[in-house]
Amino acid sequence: MFCSHRSVSRLLTLVALILLAGPSALAILPASAPFMPHPGNPILSRGPNGAVDDNAIGRPCVIRVGDQLRMYYIAHGGSYASIQIRYATSEDGINWEKAAGAPLLTGDGSGFDALSVFDPAVLVDNGLYHMWFIAMDASTNPTIGHAVSSDGIHWGSRELALTRGPQGAFDYFTVSDPVVVKVGDVFYMWYSGRNGPTNKGDPTNVLRVGLATSTDGIRWEKHGVVLNPGVPGDFDEWLAYGPEIRYTSGLFAMYYTGQNYAGVTQIGLAISTDGRNWTKQGLVLPAGEAGSWNAVASNFPAVLEMGEGRMMWFSGDAAGLGSTDIGVAYQVPPLAVVARARLEPATPRTLDDLTCIVEIPDATDPPPLSGSFRWFRNGQELTQPMLVENAVLEVTGSVLSHLYTTKHDSIHCLARITDGTSIANLRAEPVVILNTPPTAPVVRIVPENPQPWDGLGVEFLEYSYDADGDAIGYEIRWYRSQDGGQTWVYRVEVSGVAPRGSWVPPAFLHEGDLWRVEAIPFEKTPSSKAGESLAADEERIDGEAGWDQVYVGENRRPRVFIAKPVLQNALAGPSVEIVWLATDDDGDPVTVDLYYDEDNRPGGLILIAEGLPASGSYSWTPPLAKPGGVKTDLNGDGRVAAEDLLRMAERWGLGPGTAASYRVFARAYDDKNAMGATYGPGTVFVTDELWCDVEGLYLLIQAWHSGP
Repeated sequence: MFCSHRSVSRLLTLVALILLAGPSALAILPASAPFMPHPGNPILSRGPNGAVDDNAIGRPCVIRVGDQLRMYYIAHGGSYASIQIRYATSEDGINWEKAAGAPLLTGDGSGFDALSVFDPAVLVDNGLYHMWFIAMDASTNPTIGHAVSSDGIHWGSRELALTRGPQGAFDYFTVSDPVVVKVGDVFYMWYSGRNGPTNKGDPTNVLRVGLATSTDGIRWEKHGVVLNPGVPGDFDEWLAYGPEIRYTSGLFAMYYTGQNYAGVTQIGLAISTDGRNWTKQGLVLPAGEAGSWNAVASNFPAVLEMGEGRMMWFSGDAAGLGSTDIGVAYQVPPLAVVARARLEPATPRTLDDLTCIVEIPDATDPPPLSGSFRWFRNGQELTQPMLVENAVLEVTGSVLSHLYTTKHDSIHCLARITDGTSIANLRAEPVVILNTPPTAPVVRIVPENPQPWDGLGVEFLEYSYDADGDAIGYEIRWYRSQDGGQTWVYRVEVSGVAPRGSWVPPAFLHEGDLWRVEAIPFEKTPSSKAGESLAADEERIDGEAGWDQVYVGENRRPRVFIAKPVLQNALAGPSVEIVWLATDDDGDPVTVDLYYDEDNRPGGLILIAEGLPASGSYSWTPPLAKPGGVKTDLNGDGRVAAEDLLRMAERWGLGPGTAASYRVFARAYDDKNAMGATYGPGTVFVTDELWCDVEGLYLLIQAWHSGP
């Protein structure tokens, strides 16, 4: 009997049950698959004594409105005159909140709906809500009325839509339980009708389903009976009524109530290609077990497509009128364990890949699960292939590459997980992509071995990089130590925002001093220019500082050389060998610290080991590549170089896989704390998906280095 809805709005907040997905999954799941009652039924119950719905609550009609579900239902206080049409709302189809305040519709006091109105069927068409409903006049003669609303809550004037048929017609005695679907420009109404009081065994006085059509939803042309009760022994051997219609891709599915001679009502299915000729598919939702809330009746279904299956809301009775509540069932059962999804990192920056993580916090022995993931950026699903540097990347898997995000984007993920027989669809709360500060520059103090009569300058070997494209300035800070590096004194006199601070005059230098420089990159507002000082009202965002230090006097800096890894050994296995040699022209003892530099954080050095001897080897296990995004710095310039790899892959006809790359960096210190530093000559390339052998990879990298 119930409702249809043509709105394209999407429900995105269902929790751990069934979320909206594309219609392709419905083609896999047959409409005749049995529905499984929710274990928490009933999910919407009668009110306490004295409430408007203390006798019965039922006959639901469910539609989507924005990001919510809205259920229209009848509240029964014990008499025809007490029946009201009310509504409730839900985020997940299980937990419902009854709307407070006045009912939507009640008996009008005069005319065709003088006594009562009930059994709503709602259709949204061209922005307007249409409701068809059973109406009773003062003599309890039933007809079907029609009302229109702009919001589905405040309804305008009512008009008579469908009357009973002439004597001898199947609907002579009653018309009831309307449901309306619009296909093209035609409204189709299926409804229940009977030609007299129902008597068991009388084939003429039974409820059947009829069809009428209309071009305006008000004036209807009847087409007679389209669905009859079954034969003796069928679940619908006595009555067939209360239709609910779903129309998808040229196929009509009718969920209807069938009743046997014992008075038990259950829900079955019939299908049709034209809405008139129906083929029964059998029972899809039985009544409950003895003693249950719906022991004698499961009836009046309302069905919506929900992702990989369908949800059905229905009335249930334990012992007839006075015990009616509303339950829900689903064709795809929910996962037996409680699961949740979250995004990591929780505060991502523009160079961070996002991972959608599914957790089962309370399960001691969780079942093996598989999953699929859908990603949304600013409310729009990332479903189309995206073009980056002339190479196509697909948005797939549980990791979203940073290539698809920019500063201030809101990102969320929908995860569908299954144990093979049941599912859970989970929504991770959105995260906002934060600004990425500039990377650290690589700087050097010149001259390399200063004397007291020399001044000090700072030289940039590698400038900072800002992933967001923001303008970068540098604050130069100079520090002096006169106790071998135990304490450092900030020299504000010679520091400042570049170009100020780039030079320390000789008058500040004394033999035996240690001088340290820090170049702190910071973002500037678009109105500023690199090299300018910040205005008083400007904010700045600092990145990681690049630094160097020297000894003033008769001492030369140590030098360090990294022999491995080199380019020919770029492909890393479980571990990679680092070989280094540090020398000091003065013969001073030297120690070495090793670092690695991720390709997506150039200048962001991460310590591998410290206090190592002047020469030796170290077995290092590089971090595994993050699944999903491609991050490689194969040209060794310290920049985010996914573009590099994509262009190489395009040139060589290879597809990008899961990869990351790293550079090794070394600092050498003598006993006077003078420092020398260098990057290694090779790239440590980590992948879990080889495109070619090591020789082929080497040739690929060499081809890239040699240019187009």
